[in-house]
Amino acid sequence: VLLCLIPFAGTIFGFVGHDPVVMKYEVIYFSTLCFGAFPAIASSAMSGFFSGRSETWPIMWINIAATGVNIVFDYLLIFGHFGFPEWGIMGAGAATVFSAVFSFFAFLTLALKRRYADEFGTRRGWRYDRELFGRLIKYGLPNGVQFFLDVAGFTVFLLLIGRLGTDSLAATNIAFNINTLAFMPMFGF
Repeated sequence: VLLCLIPFAGTIFGFVGHDPVVMKYEVIYFSTLCFGAFPAIASSAMSGFFSGRSETWPIMWINIAATGVNIVFDYLLIFGHFGFPEWGIMGAGAATVFSAVFSFFAFLTLALKRRYADEFGTRRGWRYDRELFGRLIKYGLPNGVQFFLDVAGFTVFLLLIGRLGTDSLAATNIAFNINTLAFMPMFGF
């Protein structure tokens, strides 16, 4: 679904009414992230398997490692160090995609270990199961909708602030990032 949005990125961000230079970078970053949507979503789903089993240590270590991958590739791809291309904002998006791919393969490797394969059928249980899918929707959909509304609310707010100008948008993004330091540890607890 997200791949299908790429051709409409210019229209979507044009509708928002941000400064043309900001809009250009928004389109590039959004389009790049859409390519990495599958591994990011799949990683989130697979981390749910481990958190549902109260095994939060693997989630923490994989996320720390994925953050390290993101930081390293940000350095390499934004600025073009060590022979890598200097991609700027596209490099920032590509680093995030590489991080998601790393996280996906780390969770997949762990989930396919014999221990989980024997107990939960992680190697053989890939067929559609209507009853199981129904339970997943019953318990997961309300949480997913709530999370979507939280993220959508912040996103709409930022898009509206961007209409006030580039400085207002930058200041709001900085304030939101600082605010994240306050509430993210609470999510962890």
